[in-house]
Amino acid sequence: ALEWAADARRAFRAWIEENGYPCVMAKSVVRREQYRLRAYRQLGDEASARRLAHDLTAFGQAPEPDRGFRSFIAVFGGPLDLDERGFERALWDTLRLVHRADSEPWDPAVSSDPASSEFSFSVGGQAFYVVGMHPGASRAARRFERPLVVFNLHAQFEALREEGRYEKVRDLIRDRDRALQGSVNPAVKDFGTQSEARQYAGRDVPAAWRCPFHPDPDAD
Repeated sequence: ALEWAADARRAFRAWIEENGYPCVMAKSVVRREQYRLRAYRQLGDEASARRLAHDLTAFGQAPEPDRGFRSFIAVFGGPLDLDERGFERALWDTLRLVHRADSEPWDPAVSSDPASSEFSFSVGGQAFYVVGMHPGASRAARRFERPLVVFNLHAQFEALREEGRYEKVRDLIRDRDRALQGSVNPAVKDFGTQSEARQYAGRDVPAAWRCPFHPDPDAD
């Protein structure tokens, strides 16, 4: 067992439940306890990534809740001293290792090309939207005491859009983010307008940024 894990679980819940936390979807998931949180030794560590791939596959295959989102949260013991570029590298190293450990084909509902606006990360045959958080994040809503990665099922965002709720939820989150930090996160763009890979690590990447992750050629 990881001695810090229980404290990290409590800290995560308390952080999301703070009145000012901007993401109303995260608050709903925590309030309804529709999330699974697992602790891993180190971001970028191969053994941790193999475990994460196994756990994500099981999560993706579990029955959907009757209503609302559900999320998988991976919290890591370290590194604790990464700046935004360092975290970005470690996050993509982890996603590369997770992909290497994944035996299922890429989710056919999304693209495996990180440059495509249809891209979404796939594990266990299920597409996920990834949200990275860490102590060195410039945005308060992404600044947690340890490296932490949230995996939200891509299909949930598609369902929001089909129900006509996506814009309302997006605008509410942006208003709350503005109230928290005085501005909207410049790294976050509208769902489906560009590759979501640009948003995963939370750094405001330049237009010329290229994703460091390239799936195996036979991922599809």
